[in-house]
Amino acid sequence: TSLWPSAEAVLAQGGDVSEPRGRLAASGLLRDARAQHYELVLEGSAGPMARCELVRLSSIELVARRSSAFYEHVRQLWDELSRDVGLVALRVGRRVSADGEQAVVVSAWETGAMLDGATSGGFVGGAEMGTFYASPPVIEHFTALSLDPDPERRA
Repeated sequence: TSLWPSAEAVLAQGGDVSEPRGRLAASGLLRDARAQHYELVLEGSAGPMARCELVRLSSIELVARRSSAFYEHVRQLWDELSRDVGLVALRVGRRVSADGEQAVVVSAWETGAMLDGATSGGFVGGAEMGTFYASPPVIEHFTALSLDPDPERRA
């Protein structure tokens, strides 16, 4: 994920906004990449030195008129899971259209086993989370990579 200060900053880069941006996109290392844009609603991190091995990307169609309760529930989960369960970073975004509201949740986990422990009820946060979903979420998992720009910390 990448963060931009405003929609105008993304548009100022020119080109197709559905394509990846920045130096990584220009490097030619990406293949079959796509970009989607969401308003950042919530961000949390255990700190710059937190290690993680797994990134979970969840795309969720929300039940109409329940989005505020969904985001509040996710804030509470961050407070709980970041202390004890191995959640090291979280970004939550939203996109509103005529068809409804979609949320995307990007979470970074210390280990895959810790994520498995946090999802024993099927969803992070248990069965209650499912009450916010208009349809089953689309969930993908990725191996986390550290791209620290400081060569001293990479060694």
